[in-house]
This record gives sequence, C-alpha cells and structure tokens, in this order.
Amino acid sequence: MRKYFYVLYALLVVGILCPDTVAQNSSRTPVPDWVFEKPEPSNETFFYFVVLEGGATEKEAINNAFTGAFRRAAYKSAVPVNFKELKEAISNGTNAELLSQCFNIPLNIVCQTSSPIGRSGSWYHHLLCQIPEKGYANNAQYDVFNDCDKHEIYDKIQKKWAAKSKENDLETLEEVGENESVTKILHEGHILITIGDKVYTIQGQEVK
Repeated sequence: MRKYFYVLYALLVVGILCPDTVAQNSSRTPVPDWVFEKPEPSNETFFYFVVLEGGATEKEAINNAFTGAFRRAAYKSAVPVNFKELKEAISNGTNAELLSQCFNIPLNIVCQTSSPIGRSGSWYHHLLCQIPEKGYANNAQYDVFNDCDKHEIYDKIQKKWAAKSKENDLETLEEVGENESVTKILHEGHILITIGDKVYTIQGQEVK
C-alpha cells in the first residue's frame, strides 16, 4: 500500500491528474520530501504524523488541515475538546502554539505547505506535526527538524515525468512496479486513480 500511496502523490504533484498544468510545474513551489516520506523520531517520547486536507480556497484548506491536526492530537492525548469552538478559533487565526495552549492540546506543527489543484481554484494543505507518545504529554523531547524545504523526491519525480511525458506513456513509471497500468478516471465528480485492478482516491484510500 505504501508503494501505491507514493505513486498517487507522484501523480498529483507532477500534473498527471491535471495534464494541462504540466507545463506550469517548473514555476510551482516544489513539494517537500516530508509529504512523501514521514520523518522518523529519534526517541520514544513523541511521533510524527502528516495531515492532508483540501478546500475550495487556500485559507479553507489551511483551516481544514489545522482542524484535522488538532482533532487527531486531542484524540491521541484523550483531551476533551469542544470542536465547534476549536474550529471557530482556527477560522480566526492559525497560531498553532496559541491554539495548543488555549485548548490544552499537545501539538507541535513543524512544517506546512500549500499546493493548488490544477486550474480548479481548489487547494491542498499539508502539515507535518509532532505529538507526545502516551505517558510523555508534559515531557516529550521533540526533534529539531530542519528539512522543511528539502524536495529531492519531488525533483526526481519531475525529471522522471518530464522524460516519460515526451513518450506519452503513463505505464512505465518505475515506482508502480510489476508493469501495472496507471489510469485517471472521473467518477461522479471525483478524481480516482486505477492501478492494475485496484481503484484509489487521490488521498491514497482504496475504493472497495
């Protein structure tokens, strides 16, 4: 499944989902490596997780991502939260440190990045977060992460797509493996990806 998830992200960021934007990719903000591969913590007191949310506008995508991150952190830490109030607070500002203090939710947002979805006007927003493991709520030893802007994986995908797009061949992407074909389909207004005989959403969830 990790292989398929990597492929779906690759298809998204290099423009296969929106072929008319491929020519524009060179001017887009590169997608950082942590979006594709979550960092590993150096100790057992905390863990990383990545949030991906979308929205009709960039602000809406950011707000949805922050809401998703705090919701997960609250659940993991067993902190009771009025999510209506949390969502309202996020709509007024996304200062993670202040929100964490106000709602008593241990959460450290390390990196974030926004990506437009083709020419639709919609956006995705990613967050890289750190939260304490069970039993370390007040003394988690977070790593200092300095690679928020590193994008070697994205660059590799871009080069591979540039070479393959000249041949108009979507079935030879190395990451797919085992000669499985990759196809974009539009079903009831939703973009889906087929890999072999399986169907996935662009978030990486298999459609049963």
